[in-house]
Amino acid sequence: MPLSYLKSMQLAVALQKSAELTNAKVSLSKNSVTFRPAIEKMRCPSCGEEIEPDTEIAVCNRCGGGQHILCSFGTKKCATCGTMLEMATESEKEAALEAIKAKNKRKPLSDKAVTITQATEKARCAQCNGKIKKGFDIAVCKTCQSTEHKLCAELSMKCGKCGASFE
Repeated sequence: MPLSYLKSMQLAVALQKSAELTNAKVSLSKNSVTFRPAIEKMRCPSCGEEIEPDTEIAVCNRCGGGQHILCSFGTKKCATCGTMLEMATESEKEAALEAIKAKNKRKPLSDKAVTITQATEKARCAQCNGKIKKGFDIAVCKTCQSTEHKLCAELSMKCGKCGASFE
């Protein structure tokens, strides 16, 4: 089933926040903070919002206080002890980006489940309901022949119309 406009907007906001988090994680030096999931429900000492368990947080290496990663990046200091946080060097940034890319590497789409080609006409993506223009890389489901953006297929790993697995 195609995503509704609201779901598409929520996905866009989530992708934007993910990009901001990635930038923050790459920019903060590991000498100052450690990134780990929150063990229990807590309140961010910087913004005051609740942090749910398993939400990744920035933990000050000096005092052990935790806060949202974006709050750490925004204030550039620990909200618990006030220590100024170091920014990563260019080589640290490159290493952090490579680690993030390796962690988030997408699985290849199975040739048995999907055909990768270029769109020859305008269409709508079965996954995000966005426009597919001529020349876009697309994935065609071999079960129901629906078309999706190649990226949408790689992210979902299943058909947006019939639910067939693309693995």
